[in-house]
Amino acid sequence: MQNISTPNISKIKPAIGSYYHFAVYHHKLVVGDNRLIQRNFVVIKDENNDIVCFTKLHKYIHSRRKNAAKSISDDGNNRFIFVSQFLNYILIRNYSKYGIDKICDFTYQSIQDFFYDYGSLDENGYGRTKITVDRCCESVMSFLAEYIKTHSLRCKLRLGDIIEDATYITKRGIRKTYKIPKFEIIYSGVSKEILRDMPDSVFQMILSYSMTYYKEILMLIALSAFTGMRPAEACNVRQEISPLGSGIIISKLNNRVNSISIDLRSEMVLRSDLKSVGCIKKERMQKVYSKFITPFMQCYKIYLEYIADKKYEKEYCPLSINRWGKAMTYNSYRQIFNTMIAEMQPLMFNSENEQIQEFGHLLLEHHISPHIFRHWFSVRLTILGESAATLKYWRGDKNPESAITYLQNKSELSYKFKEINNDLFDAMLEFSIRRKDQL
Repeated sequence: MQNISTPNISKIKPAIGSYYHFAVYHHKLVVGDNRLIQRNFVVIKDENNDIVCFTKLHKYIHSRRKNAAKSISDDGNNRFIFVSQFLNYILIRNYSKYGIDKICDFTYQSIQDFFYDYGSLDENGYGRTKITVDRCCESVMSFLAEYIKTHSLRCKLRLGDIIEDATYITKRGIRKTYKIPKFEIIYSGVSKEILRDMPDSVFQMILSYSMTYYKEILMLIALSAFTGMRPAEACNVRQEISPLGSGIIISKLNNRVNSISIDLRSEMVLRSDLKSVGCIKKERMQKVYSKFITPFMQCYKIYLEYIADKKYEKEYCPLSINRWGKAMTYNSYRQIFNTMIAEMQPLMFNSENEQIQEFGHLLLEHHISPHIFRHWFSVRLTILGESAATLKYWRGDKNPESAITYLQNKSELSYKFKEINNDLFDAMLEFSIRRKDQL
């Protein structure tokens, strides 16, 4: 297998009908105290998706950071995907158009065409949002800048051909300079619509159904709905008794739970096959929101009864497990969630509640994912009066953009949704117990 630093596609002689493309290879390492680290590499694969050769292009793909040091858990995230799409566009898909087989021969026009097509609508009338296009642009331009600086004698383009300086004035009147691409960057803003808004009555129905029929994902739902963590992060949670350290820390005062913390400080190995269960986007200690402690504990009690007689890998003690006793991955969670929602649609159609009926019909046209519970959490905190800073903290965000978006729509959200209260969860618990007795 080859290992090349400056890929020249013309040197890889494919047989007639075969197809080569750039892809991302994920290499997993276990370091320190059972900590799982992933490192990404850009590789070239054939039509069977087998790796033909490794490249050294990962050296030019860096995170956008202000400090020299970076977290050991930084795996490049989507930057590797963006760069691979960029390389495939020029070197593979449009080879007949540009005749370019080396990165050093990239032209201004070929790069401009990529950004134009990336931000345009596809054949189905869908496109990418401004945030996605901006991230892709930053990743690709950073990659090109690093590559051109390293191979300046061989590259046809110079940094000045693709990047220019721009200035802005801060609130304090200080003039600052930053780099922007010389290319025209567009975005369509028309993406596949995902149903995010969920009335409390629908949330009650979904959680109750999970309590009765899909207990294996009950705590994954509860973790997103009552702490705001991302679905993939919820898959990383360990049991209280885990030998890797307690994943859930419950504090009591006068025999009453007054605080619950979830350990998301590092992504650890939770399966004997070293398979990653999901990514922790921001490593942290995550608390259960104070108003949601009671319903969280109700779900937790039901789930502990469920796994009491289940077999699982004791050396890891993951909280959420699959039918084979291994930690549940995000992909498995999503599949089970989709199956559950499909089962529930006929029940929604026949519900006496108009909100539930309407939501059921919306599901015929729109898709929902486990992320909807994080959105439900964010909406409730917004209505409860949390500020941008506190909403950012509770959501585990690295920047306040998402929190500000919720606050800008606060009046609309307050009109659409009512404040949540514990009576709703008491009703859910009664429903689950009643269903259990009937089985």
